[in-house]
Amino acid sequence: MQRPLQEQSVAYFIERLNQTFDSETIYMVVDESGLIQYASDSFMQLTGHHGHLVYQNNYERFVYGHESSNQVWLQGKDGSAVPYMKTSLEMNEDDVSETKLSILILQPTESAYETYSYIDDRTKAMNKRALVEVMSKYRTKPFALFIVSGMGEELSEKRKELHSDHVSTYVIGERTWACFKTGEHAEKAVLDMKEKIRASVYPYECTIIHMVNDGVIAPDDLLEKAERALEQEREGEALIEEALRSTLESDGFSLVYQPQVNLQDKTVIGVEALLRLEHETLGSIPPLTFIPIAEKRGLIKEIGYWVLNEACKQASLWRNMGIKVRMSVNVSPLQCRDKEFADRLSVILDEHRLPPRSLSLEITEGLLLFEGDHVLEEVKRLGVQLSIDDFGTGYSTLSYLKHFPVDALKIDQTFIRDVLVDGKDEAIVTSLIDLAKRVGINVIAEGVETEDVLAFLKENHCNEMQGYLYCKPLPPEQVVHYFGQDCCDQLFSE
Repeated sequence: MQRPLQEQSVAYFIERLNQTFDSETIYMVVDESGLIQYASDSFMQLTGHHGHLVYQNNYERFVYGHESSNQVWLQGKDGSAVPYMKTSLEMNEDDVSETKLSILILQPTESAYETYSYIDDRTKAMNKRALVEVMSKYRTKPFALFIVSGMGEELSEKRKELHSDHVSTYVIGERTWACFKTGEHAEKAVLDMKEKIRASVYPYECTIIHMVNDGVIAPDDLLEKAERALEQEREGEALIEEALRSTLESDGFSLVYQPQVNLQDKTVIGVEALLRLEHETLGSIPPLTFIPIAEKRGLIKEIGYWVLNEACKQASLWRNMGIKVRMSVNVSPLQCRDKEFADRLSVILDEHRLPPRSLSLEITEGLLLFEGDHVLEEVKRLGVQLSIDDFGTGYSTLSYLKHFPVDALKIDQTFIRDVLVDGKDEAIVTSLIDLAKRVGINVIAEGVETEDVLAFLKENHCNEMQGYLYCKPLPPEQVVHYFGQDCCDQLFSE
């Protein structure tokens, strides 16, 4: 972006500024509207911002403080608030600029901490007061924020990473943070950051609420609305936690099974076990709702072992009937951190006399799995298969194929659903199938619902599929009917 400083005078002018101020002093050249035309290297170093994100932005995006006070704060790249004394000088350099410019000078001071404070005493991060002020400045412009509750120092340690993505952080409670982003793509940036936090070392210990500015509601009201939504979500989580505990005690969970069809020999090669929860007062609770709460409240291991035991028992019953299908079970990343996981899995397999090769554990993409590397190796030594669920939606995808002894990957249904109408989805799916085949990994397409998509998968040599086109998840006594060859023949009939 072109700055209004005349080119022939820029280098000389900047050199004079650098010679005038010491290395600890921060200065900016701003125009009459407060837009930054130049910022010192010290500003860039402290904030971690690059020029293209600074120039032509209002300096008040980075400088916090009352207009009547010369005591201000800058938010450093680690999220901390740094106090400065502000001085503003008008420039009379007609040869430098055609417009009226000012030099905003920020010099270090310790006294700012003792007066009007925008700083949280415990963390030294910007506080709720600072957040409301910056939201007020951007009231008529697009911005988004999300509140993270349940994380204290864990998120504090991640502030540098957040600021590297140009998301500002504010502490608004003992274990509650707000993250703020401006610009046209603010909501997407905030949603991406939510996923990064969910996929981080502490993915299931926090509750996250996000809000988008509509230019109508006042900033403090928007923040209050977000905090109220956060409290409502906490209350809802408490109800579901109670339902989970009572269901565990009464053995009230159930499993349904969805067939996985081999596209080459047109037979059912396996099933995926899916957990269901029907509560007497709350009714049917979707897994996408109760699984994260079970993980957050420390119930997922007990529930996970129940699922493994029940699924292996059912697979063994089918084998005794002469039905030999692979049983796939989703495993939480938190279970992969359990040092006893492989041993307990071995006991379950032995108890039901199920060959390890008949069991496939489905693991999701996420950075947490790197901590479970040794556990997965122990599982593989048992002879159990491993597959990556929802492949292509997480982080560091290719590194999984390199580091983990994976047998299969499941292409997420978000890619499969629009594969015939979205060129990007088509390219992703065909590339993933080709990649998996090159490294000797089986490919399973999830969420297949139409014959046209099935034809596409067959044409591109996908190994397996599952979806409503063939069979929805059903109880064991009903799904067994779909294991017959006649059902598969009907699916593949021209």
